[in-house]
Formats: sequence, structure tokens, C-alpha cells
Amino acid sequence: MIQDLFYKGLKTFHLRKPDSSKQEYESILKSISPENKKKIVLHQYHELAGKYNVKGLHLKEENRKGLNFKQLQNLKKEIKKKNLTFSTSFHSIEELKKTDGLFDYVFLSPVFESISKPGYNSETVFDLNNETYTTSIIALGGIQTNNIEKVKELGFDGIAVLGTVWQNPDKAVNQYQAIQDQYFQHFINSSNL
Repeated sequence: MIQDLFYKGLKTFHLRKPDSSKQEYESILKSISPENKKKIVLHQYHELAGKYNVKGLHLKEENRKGLNFKQLQNLKKEIKKKNLTFSTSFHSIEELKKTDGLFDYVFLSPVFESISKPGYNSETVFDLNNETYTTSIIALGGIQTNNIEKVKELGFDGIAVLGTVWQNPDKAVNQYQAIQDQYFQHFINSSNL
């Protein structure tokens, strides 16, 4: 299914399997063609990055919060030496502002009520139009075909989807295609999907 998503034009796939063992994680990586491994960002088992020639590393929120600004800068330098992207997730604009410029892109969530985590929704509307950010900000949480235009209006640089695609695995590729079609209508000059 992941290969099919790449075939349909997926540019970046975040491999996030928090309950998987390293062996299970590697099994997934082994099943992906070499050209598509370069489109994968690892959320766990970062030490596998070199072995599988992936796109980047995602720093989990709990790990990021355990590091001060200088430590994050040093981590970024190490990751950049390996030609990897560096990303993380935030749940407030205030958190994002503290590290603007340290990451290549970040997820800001939930923008809308989460599909994968029912009852999890934002307490504020993330309107990014009033400030300029160095880091690309990707909307996550409740992204569906009917609200992609709103995401663009709020000033996000792109979208990420989870529940919309994976809530029904049999229809995942078709759901992705529908999301992608709407994305290209509203984010014509962007490639952050």
C-alpha cells in the first residue's frame, strides 16, 4: 500500500509506528523500493537512516522537549551532515516560535478535529497569516478534501494526512488521490504533500 501511495505521487512518507519493534520497523523499510526509501522520514530508530538511505528524521515531541536550544542546534548540525531533513511536531504557535528556523518543516496540529484521535481538536484556530516563519509549517489533524482550501487560507505551507487516508485501509490509495487532487487545486505552487 505504501508503494502504491508513492506511485500515486506521494512525495514524503513519515514512518511512525510507535509500538513496533526495530525488527518490524526494518521489515517495513525493506519492503520499500530503493528510490522510494529516499522519500521516507523516520520517527523512531533513527540509527537506521544510513542503512536505508532515507529522506530524514522526525524528532518526537517528548524527545524535543528534553533538549535545550543549543542541544537542538547541535542535533540539527549532525543531521544536516548526513544530508537528512529534520522535522518535529507542535501543538501551539508559541512552541513553534521558540524554535523557528531550526527545523526544515514542522507539523502543527490539530488544525481540525482529529480523525485518528476522536475528541482531539485544537483549542485555537491556527491563523499563520499575521507573522512570517522561516520554517515551513504543515497542517495536520482532521485534513479532508472539504477543508484543504481553509488550510491554505490559514497560511499553512502544506498538509499532512493520517486518519483521512488510513481510517479505511482498503480505500487508502483512493482517499489519498482525492486529497491530492484537492491539494493541487489550492496549493498550486507547493509540493509539501
